[in-house]
Amino acid sequence: ITLPSTLKTLGTNVFNGCTGLTSITLPASLTSVGNSTFVNTGITEVTFAEGTTAIAGNVCAGITGLTKVTIPNTVTSIGTYAFQNCTSLAEIDLNEGLTSIGNYAFNKCTALTSVELPSTLKTLGTNVFNGCTGLTSITLPASLTSIGSSTFVNTGITEVTFAEGTTAIANNACSGLTGLTKVTIPN
Repeated sequence: ITLPSTLKTLGTNVFNGCTGLTSITLPASLTSVGNSTFVNTGITEVTFAEGTTAIAGNVCAGITGLTKVTIPNTVTSIGTYAFQNCTSLAEIDLNEGLTSIGNYAFNKCTALTSVELPSTLKTLGTNVFNGCTGLTSITLPASLTSIGSSTFVNTGITEVTFAEGTTAIANNACSGLTGLTKVTIPN
């Protein structure tokens, strides 16, 4: 599907259930994408338009064929469950400008192996990477001040260095990481 260059908003559930939809180009004019917009589609790659300011909850949740997501630097927040259960999602480009990632945003994205969080990120919600069994490496930026409960549970992370700006680490943030060999907590 080709969307017009004047489109500003995609509402809730716009393409939900369009199982044959495998490709979409989001125009630069697009600033808002609603909840569950691409759920139950066959989309394999999503590049959010420069100008999009927030990614809604459940926007791509459960798309098992989704392999790559690119987030522009105009996005400041990713909503709850945004990419949960995208089991083929192996690459996430999180650009500068992002300040918060909502609860369960990347929960059970089992193909993820590493994530580089932008230097502008302040908050990681609850269970953000829980169940990302392939995740072995993550870089936590100095800007990060809050990490939610169970954020890294059921991942393959072996070493965690919490950022100097981190003021709170919630319950079970790294609980059950059997391969975890080193944790560094700042002053």
